[in-house]
Amino acid sequence: MTRANKPVQRPAKDASSAAKSHGAYLDGTQESEAQFAERFDLVLWATSTEVWDWDIERKLLWSKSRKQPLHGEGDTETTRHFDIDDAEEVWAKRLHPEDRERVLQSIRAHLDHNDPFDVEYRQRQLNDDYMWVRSVGRAVRDADGSPVRMVGTHSDITTQKLAEIEKQQLRDAVDSASEGIVLFDADERFVYANKRYRELFPRIGQFLVPGTPRDNIRRAYFAIGAMTATVGSVDDYILEVRQHIDAGEASEVCLTNGTWLKRSDHVLPTGYAVSIRTDITAMKEREEALGASEKRYRSLVEDQPEFVCRYKPDGSLLFSNAAYAKQCGFDLEDISGINIFDFVPPEEVAALKRYVASLGPDKPFATVEHRLDLQDGSVRWQEWSDRAFFDESGRVFEFQAFGRDVTDRKIAEEELRKNEASLTEAQETANVGSWSLEIEDQNQMRTLWSAQLCRIFGIEPDSVPQEFDAYMQYTHADDRELVGRRWTHSLKTGEPYDLEHRIVWPDGQIRHVHTRARAMKDQFHHTTRWSGARVDITYRIEAEREILEAKERAEFADQQKSEFLANMSHELRTPLNAILGFSQMMETEIFGPLGDAHYEGYVTDILYSGRHLLSLIDDILDLSRIEAGKAEFHETEVDLGTTIERCTHMMTVNIRQAELVLDVELGTELPLLRGDARALDQIVLNLLSNALKFTPAGGRITVAARLSDTGCLALSVRDTGVGIKSSDIPRVLSRFGRVNSADNRKIAGTGLGLQLVDALAQLHDGELKLDSEFGVGTTVSVLFPKSRVIPLPSGLRKRPDGGAAG
Repeated sequence: MTRANKPVQRPAKDASSAAKSHGAYLDGTQESEAQFAERFDLVLWATSTEVWDWDIERKLLWSKSRKQPLHGEGDTETTRHFDIDDAEEVWAKRLHPEDRERVLQSIRAHLDHNDPFDVEYRQRQLNDDYMWVRSVGRAVRDADGSPVRMVGTHSDITTQKLAEIEKQQLRDAVDSASEGIVLFDADERFVYANKRYRELFPRIGQFLVPGTPRDNIRRAYFAIGAMTATVGSVDDYILEVRQHIDAGEASEVCLTNGTWLKRSDHVLPTGYAVSIRTDITAMKEREEALGASEKRYRSLVEDQPEFVCRYKPDGSLLFSNAAYAKQCGFDLEDISGINIFDFVPPEEVAALKRYVASLGPDKPFATVEHRLDLQDGSVRWQEWSDRAFFDESGRVFEFQAFGRDVTDRKIAEEELRKNEASLTEAQETANVGSWSLEIEDQNQMRTLWSAQLCRIFGIEPDSVPQEFDAYMQYTHADDRELVGRRWTHSLKTGEPYDLEHRIVWPDGQIRHVHTRARAMKDQFHHTTRWSGARVDITYRIEAEREILEAKERAEFADQQKSEFLANMSHELRTPLNAILGFSQMMETEIFGPLGDAHYEGYVTDILYSGRHLLSLIDDILDLSRIEAGKAEFHETEVDLGTTIERCTHMMTVNIRQAELVLDVELGTELPLLRGDARALDQIVLNLLSNALKFTPAGGRITVAARLSDTGCLALSVRDTGVGIKSSDIPRVLSRFGRVNSADNRKIAGTGLGLQLVDALAQLHDGELKLDSEFGVGTTVSVLFPKSRVIPLPSGLRKRPDGGAAG
């Protein structure tokens, strides 16, 4: 904003100063300062206006009003600091946030470009309410055109603005009304028509101009042929409309486009007339449909085979159709004196009357069945749906009832009960449970189970799951995903459900069931329920599993036998070839007469090969005798420590040749063992032989015996050999079992070593355990039970090496 560099005129400091500048009579005489101030105050008071004078350079604002200042507090005449560029000004803060920038731009536009300053805005009062203010002002400029002052007035226009807003809201409400509304003044000239009115009569929009006579608009209706019911001349039409208006009657008219309108006119106290057009097309269509329905209803009531009647609370018959009269045997032309309770067996009358009395405002509808004894001695069953009608006090004055003969259904239900009893007995016999699933909608089902199905699931009848998620709780956790997927597929496609899966009883027992189900559809091909059956197939599954396991065992045994025979062929052929070859060389005296040094080596090889064959045959015979129950078993008191020392001594040469280290660890209080001495030697030698075969040079073999915490005597042989994979351990422990690897195929043997040890251990009521880590080593243990352990006699003493000495 520009500023003047030279002195400027200062604003008047009070009303007296203003009077000196402006106070003069029209006849040119000068009025007194007091007289002008008085007149000035009266004008302010009468107009609720505030005058202001803003010194732009000094940023001072003088204002005066006869009431509370609009832009400040305290006196009605004030002088205070005022700067529109200061956002902290009280005046600026009180401007409504939506109006603030617009007001400031208007002031700046007037000061900078001399645009007219006349703006309306909202301003917050001291009580935090907003008032509407109109500010009008003009700048006083110096010789250079720069604004030095700005003077003007503030006017409270709240009442006017609220009236305008209310008027606009009323107009908006009228425009959004579903009825067509048109307003005419006291002289019957057009004033206003809302949006709906113009939509109803789009072809006469050009006539809806303020000031147009009402009759001209009516003639326009007639001219465009909008009224299908109008006959005669346009004057007749206008006269007919006026007669309805004068009589205060609403009328109905049908437009050529098929729209039905209800026309009503109202004269306001001001003399203005409001004409309302309501679209009643839907109502007319309903009335026509209702009329047609009523005709059809009466025809149906009279002609339908089901029963229809109306009666009083005491049973007196008011109306009956032909079907009811025919079954009960009374004359339809004369129903006076007929009472509905007369057709009911005496023993059921009291119950039927209680049923009728139970209907009231809180229960207007109900259904009942009762027996009917006919005059010919036959018995029929009827089902009735009753509705009670009440007077203003809530008392029943009439009943309307619709009934039908349900005798056939009653007979069928009785037959069904008999069949259900037979079915239940059959299900119990066959261990088959039936179920059905009623589908009320996509999200709601109700489940029905037979008693036998509850038994199959191990639950009580009152524990039947009513929802699929609850049923899934009885399904084995590993089968739930499959069951849910298959059931969802059947629900979506309508394909039959057929699945075997496991269930879990409440006590944790696992059972197997086979479920089959199919969708039942109504006449519209909509699935209304699923029906199915479940069979407990646990015994079949277990039998199949046993057969499969037996088959696998037989195949495994056959495979092992084949491998054993192949191994035995190789094991027997190798030493036999050596025996035959060396014997043939000796027989032919290839190196000359017998006595040559070469023949001595051949004799040694022949002896070793023969002993190896004998060992193989002994192992097979020993195992065969044990399995046949013919093994010779001589029990004595055996010192297991001595047995271990003897066997390790026998294997010393073999262990040294294999470049292995042998350790012996014996408990310091090792007891005696009741058993067969030869069998115990075989156990230790076989375990040492096995460890020797599978431990590479530089390895270590440890033989140990100790008394366990439970009182068992434990013998173990631990090696640092090749070890066994966990997946191969079952094969190693099986009959003729060997791990089929390149390294193992190089090692001689029948694969009977551990089996023979296991069999000999069982003869001593013991058990064999094998722990191995592939690439690290193997530990084979034989545990002899406490019943075969004999405590050391008191005469024995401990040896420093852990053994017992006499």
